[in-house]
Amino acid sequence: MEVADTSVPGNVHSEKLQKELARMAKVREVLAASDQLTHGMTSILDSFERRLASLEQTVLPVYHETGNLQRRKQNIEKTLSRFDHVISYYNVSKEVDPIIRNGPGATNTETYLMAMARLQDALTFFQSNNSQSVELENVMLLFTSGMELLNKEFNDLVSKYSKQLQPVAVLDLLDRDDGQGPPSETYTFDIPENVMVDVRLIANWLSNHNSDGYMTTYARLRAGILVRTIQALQKHHKSRSNASAKSSDTQSPAALSQLSRSRADLTPTGAARSSRAPRRIASRLEKKANRMLQRAHKSLAQAGVQLGSGTPRSQLDHLEDLIDEHEVEAYLTTTSALLRLFSYELTQLTPLVPQNQLKKVFQTIIQDALDLVVKDGEAMAGKARRSIARQDFAPVLNLFPLVSHLMAMRGEFERSLQGCDPSVRNRISGIIDVLHQTCVKSLDDFMEWVLNDPDRQLPRDGTVHQRTSNVIMFCDQLVEYTDTVGWMLCQHSNYDIVTTSKVDKNKALLGVYIKKVLNALSQSLLATSEQYSDPYLRSVFRLNNYHYVLKCTQHSGLLDLVSLSEPTAEATYNSLIMEQKRLYSQSWSRVLQAMTFAEDIPSFRLDIDKLSDKEKQTIKEKFATFNREMEELCKVQREYSLPDVQLRESLKRDNKEFVLPKYTSFYDKYGSVTFSKNKDKYVKYTPAQISAMIDSFFDTAA
Repeated sequence: MEVADTSVPGNVHSEKLQKELARMAKVREVLAASDQLTHGMTSILDSFERRLASLEQTVLPVYHETGNLQRRKQNIEKTLSRFDHVISYYNVSKEVDPIIRNGPGATNTETYLMAMARLQDALTFFQSNNSQSVELENVMLLFTSGMELLNKEFNDLVSKYSKQLQPVAVLDLLDRDDGQGPPSETYTFDIPENVMVDVRLIANWLSNHNSDGYMTTYARLRAGILVRTIQALQKHHKSRSNASAKSSDTQSPAALSQLSRSRADLTPTGAARSSRAPRRIASRLEKKANRMLQRAHKSLAQAGVQLGSGTPRSQLDHLEDLIDEHEVEAYLTTTSALLRLFSYELTQLTPLVPQNQLKKVFQTIIQDALDLVVKDGEAMAGKARRSIARQDFAPVLNLFPLVSHLMAMRGEFERSLQGCDPSVRNRISGIIDVLHQTCVKSLDDFMEWVLNDPDRQLPRDGTVHQRTSNVIMFCDQLVEYTDTVGWMLCQHSNYDIVTTSKVDKNKALLGVYIKKVLNALSQSLLATSEQYSDPYLRSVFRLNNYHYVLKCTQHSGLLDLVSLSEPTAEATYNSLIMEQKRLYSQSWSRVLQAMTFAEDIPSFRLDIDKLSDKEKQTIKEKFATFNREMEELCKVQREYSLPDVQLRESLKRDNKEFVLPKYTSFYDKYGSVTFSKNKDKYVKYTPAQISAMIDSFFDTAA
């Protein structure tokens, strides 16, 4: 049992050993196979490496040689291309010569400019690379010829299509700006759009190639056309004015006097003209003229004033200094036209020249035309100054619309001339200043003239003095330019006033001026009237003038302006009128004295008709004196003039109320008494007849 137990474990170990040995043998076989495969692979790799090394030694030189060949090919191609490029410069002059010689007008402008660009490139090439080349001279000559032809073509196109505008076209242009026609932006100088494209192309080319001669030529051409356009417009107005002047040659001297002295005929005689001024200007002048004419006629009708039957010799001697409405209208129109033409010239010029040259060329274009218009304005200012020196202020009135119009356009002119030389930019401001100074001088000198008028002639009948009517009409016409006059007076040291926000300062300033003028007029009339030897005619004269001033200023609105600074003005004039009426009433003193007895005759003696001889003689003398004084007074006062109907009738009524009750009492008390055998010789007038006599006062035809 013990032997059996020990043999079993040994067998088990033997089997395991055999299995392990078998596995080991297989591993050795696998290892041997792997070594064999490894050896084979190593042999293959070594063989591949040897072959690659051999291939590299064979292919690499070929690769390098191929790269070198490719670079050589590229260099050759570049060289050939460069040769072709250089050769093309030598051929440019021959290729483009026909195009250049024929000029841009014979071909398309863009084609011509392309040819010029090729010449420019060739010229740059030869100057940089072969400045001694004969071909450089050929190219330069052809390029220079091309530039000259471009300049010529530019000038020809601008000259062909730039024409002087006719006056009617200019007036229509202004009408468009006034809203009476198509918008002004659609207006051109008749250059077709396709032509304008060519002009701009040529201008840009010349500008980019430093050829600015075309700018000078263009500026000179357009300047001449602009001047001729303005001159034609001026000539048009002058011919119309001459036609109106011929029609006025048949007027009476009185009409000429009215024209030069009162300016009451301000309605344009060219109202039915065939070719008109711009509607806005013409309408403004026509409305102004109508208002002033109506005011003048109404004022004259109220006062019964006639402006005179003859034309003063001094005015006939200085007709060349008259500034009539046609001249004013012409200048206003010309100035407006000039501003519009400036705008169009600048619009057309802008795409043709570089921005840095724009204002310089524009200044050259406009300067002559601007000088022409400014010169005319200065001439009118000179006329006005000469008129002022002669104390003829009527022509100066027409300077106020000029100042007003120029002030309204001042901003537009400054914008148009911005960038120009100060000497040009300030031309409009300069003429405004000249006209302004002339107007201010006229205002000052007019007041001085009113106060110290050397003409001391008086109307024999005590009617309204010519000076008074002239002063009122002058002031009345200033109202049309309240803002302009206010602006002028605002800069005057004598018119520094403080106003409330509710009061228009310009109106207040004008009111102060008118107040001063009226005060000067009152002083002048007082001094002048002292020449009357008849104190009652003196009172009538003052009464007429004070009443005329009051009524005219009330009707025209002048009194409202004066009241802004002098609220008591109306009351002051009413007080003056009442005072002169009181002084006039003293003319009845001798008549009233004739009805007054030193000692009253008792009534009972009159009733019983028992009068003493002395009492009878006293009554005779009283009636005789009354008759004599009344007849004398009636004779004298028939020669007095009270042209205002209301004033005349009120004064007659005052006379009746003042005299008739006293005379009626006198007549009733003594007229029936038998104080004379020939009583009718003394009791000549009944109260009714005295009333009729008073009605005949102030009437030379009575």
